[in-house]
Amino acid sequence: MTKKIRRSMFKHMFLDFEKEEEWLNAMSKDGYALRNFENGYYVFETCEPGEYTFQISLFQQDDKDNEDMFLQSMKKDKATFVTSIHNWYYFRKKSSLGDFSINTDLEAKSRYYKKISFVWYSLAVICLLFAIIDFVVVTTMNIADQDYLFNLFFLILGLIFLLIAYSLTKKVKRLKSK
Repeated sequence: MTKKIRRSMFKHMFLDFEKEEEWLNAMSKDGYALRNFENGYYVFETCEPGEYTFQISLFQQDDKDNEDMFLQSMKKDKATFVTSIHNWYYFRKKSSLGDFSINTDLEAKSRYYKKISFVWYSLAVICLLFAIIDFVVVTTMNIADQDYLFNLFFLILGLIFLLIAYSLTKKVKRLKSK
């Protein structure tokens, strides 16, 4: 039996892939093993509860030359390649075969989170500047009919983006301290 689950990749993968791993392992404990990812859906097959342990590995573009060698080493470790989503590779290993841990390069994780945080900081600056500039223009031109909800929306949106970026920056600092 298969089960398809639509889950926000944006929220879970692009913000914190470690939570994605935890979710996949929790699904495995509930008797569902990831089989594929297609058209925005995670496709699971039934399995014995806790039969598999899942790990996700990040491949940067410069790592693509070592991809075949890495996949061979995973086979030797009795791990199975399940699917890939962009630069993220999903693996599973039978739990009965022992611990499963992919030593993903901390520097690669750090670079990835830096790229994402840069995008969030950029969006935050754009929204905040838009709100401030619009507010200044409206107040200096004495436009009485201006709806300040528009400014408030961009101000709040900018602050949300700023919080997301800051949380990723903290994650980068934690990775560098390891």
